[in-house]
Amino acid sequence: MNALKNLLQKPADKRIPLLILTVVSAFITLDSLLRLLRLARLAWLYPVIYHDSFLLIWPGKKWSIDIVTWFFSQHNEHRIVWQRISSVIGEAILNMPPAAGGVPANILLLIAISGSIAWLCALLVRQRMTALCCWLICTLIAWNPWQGENIVWEFQTPWFFVTLLVLISTSVHLQAAKTKTYLKATKIFSALVPFLAIFATGQGFAAAAAMTIGAYGNNKKTGHLSLFSSVLSGMAFFSLGYARQGNNNPIAWSSHHFFLLATSSLPENHSIFLIICILLGIWTLQV
Repeated sequence: MNALKNLLQKPADKRIPLLILTVVSAFITLDSLLRLLRLARLAWLYPVIYHDSFLLIWPGKKWSIDIVTWFFSQHNEHRIVWQRISSVIGEAILNMPPAAGGVPANILLLIAISGSIAWLCALLVRQRMTALCCWLICTLIAWNPWQGENIVWEFQTPWFFVTLLVLISTSVHLQAAKTKTYLKATKIFSALVPFLAIFATGQGFAAAAAMTIGAYGNNKKTGHLSLFSSVLSGMAFFSLGYARQGNNNPIAWSSHHFFLLATSSLPENHSIFLIICILLGIWTLQV
């Protein structure tokens, strides 16, 4: 009721496009969710070992001291510790083929990412209908089909994982700063997440840096904890031995890829709705 009341209080030229945008975004978000769930079910029933996913298969005796070394060994320029642990546990407990749970895990993480975006929108946008509209549009961006190859490639699970960590970290710090509650839990969280991110994937270093900056925005003590955790985790990462892969492309900004991400269509009949949503959303929010 409050959301509807807020909507009705907007000028007429703002109410109508906001309502249309919310309804259409909700429909497409639901359609996209059903597609993702169907994909997760198919991947669970008919697992496919994709590209170099066979590297998740432990070639020797699983429950020996050597497996700890394997957990922390380098894959390309990453350490996919949590990915390997989950693969071994999944095979041992759920009798899953190695890497078969990657696609369902990616989709569950995408749904969790949408949930963390909802938390952020609730904290940042005062009007509920506007927050709902922002959440739907941001969810569509996160679920953009440009992610398709990442979703079906279980080695990208750590990438979705660190994205979720950054979003949750931002929400946690905003919540703590806004309500002045859960401060102790926030400090524990800030000390833990850089370690989780760095030993999930190489991109975890960038995630740890972003989360540390956010922690300092909350308070200095929390920032110090996050920085200490990041530095300590980084030192541990490189102390295990590190070798850069010579055949990897250098890191560079690609405006072409950014344009493709911004303008690519949603599933089949949804055309360029995403970019229209962004433009209409920007116009609607200027109240």
